[in-house]
Amino acid sequence: MNSSQASSAYVALNDDEKVALLGRVSFDLTIAFRDLTAEASLTQEQIDKLRAINELQHVLLGQLLAHQGRKTARYPDADFFAMLVRMARSHALLQPVQQSLIQQMQKTASA
Repeated sequence: MNSSQASSAYVALNDDEKVALLGRVSFDLTIAFRDLTAEASLTQEQIDKLRAINELQHVLLGQLLAHQGRKTARYPDADFFAMLVRMARSHALLQPVQQSLIQQMQKTASA
């Protein structure tokens, strides 16, 4: 699944499916966070990555809450998806974010 296909699949989800997907991605990022904090001391690069994970979770959960509350004042779906991928890529978090997105989309498609 390429980025364009993934974006189209995300846009096609209903609000409840988006809530589940955004929650799953945020949850999965806690594992990346936990892996980084398992070390006794952190480098500045690791601290920066922890901050990036926190910011990604903030954005994910903000959008999740907007979908959950059926609010129309939220990022447009395609713009949000592009922003999420861009943020993940710029902080070397694209692999765990993509893996989580794809797994949840496959789960939704098979339900």
